[in-house]
Amino acid sequence: RIEQMLKIFEENKNVTLSILGINGEWINEYIKADNIRYFGAFPENEAQKIVSMCDAGLMPYDETTLNNSIIYPIKMSFYITAGITFISTEMNEIVRLNKNYNIGFTENMDKWSSLIANIDKEKVKMENEKVMAVKKEFEWEEILNKNWIF
Repeated sequence: RIEQMLKIFEENKNVTLSILGINGEWINEYIKADNIRYFGAFPENEAQKIVSMCDAGLMPYDETTLNNSIIYPIKMSFYITAGITFISTEMNEIVRLNKNYNIGFTENMDKWSSLIANIDKEKVKMENEKVMAVKKEFEWEEILNKNWIF
């Protein structure tokens, strides 16, 4: 869903999309706006420092896939432990966790353009303050202690 996400940000030039990740050089061919940049791969601790300077993390998962009901949203934990809120498609586990914590935005991808256009700095700041209050609960040690018996 990267191509669809790129189109959304092409339409919303008042926000910047920064993309990090391995093997994403192909994305540069699809970037058609100055507010979108691909920065490449970084070690996880560096990537988390970079992400912590962003307003929100994005998870454009395909919610129609079979594994929608069984995956744990690792990227969600990554964003939360970096201290930022998220925008995600309506994956079952992300929706469930967000109902409990109310720290992000879950919408069908066809509504992302409007969502992104209407989120202001104050709303992001409020969401990120809520994230900071619960981020410890999303660290791996805490997640494993809650969900698995050793």
